[in-house]
Amino acid sequence: MEKAFTDAFPAVKVPISFLRLTGIRLVAVAEDGATLSLLGVAQENVVDIGTLAPHLGGESFRYDPLPAAMVPRRESLAFVYFDGKAVRGLSFEEARALVPKLDATR
Repeated sequence: MEKAFTDAFPAVKVPISFLRLTGIRLVAVAEDGATLSLLGVAQENVVDIGTLAPHLGGESFRYDPLPAAMVPRRESLAFVYFDGKAVRGLSFEEARALVPKLDATR
């Protein structure tokens, strides 16, 4: 389900409606009782192109570009909430597991 979310979310025209349909709470209560307010959704795609290896003594390094077959690709997704004191990044599963705040109208 997370893969479907990451594929679809960048193209949605009404992000708040999409979040509601997928069970992501805009305002929720964390396990520790803090009220969480959703600030944003962070999606990142990382492609590693090269690698570094230190030379003996550690004062210099060697750079090697990676061959295409060895290039790793990573995707990450985080839901950024504010708890009244600090920003918290939650995974898709953590965000979906949040309990809705009963007095929230959003």
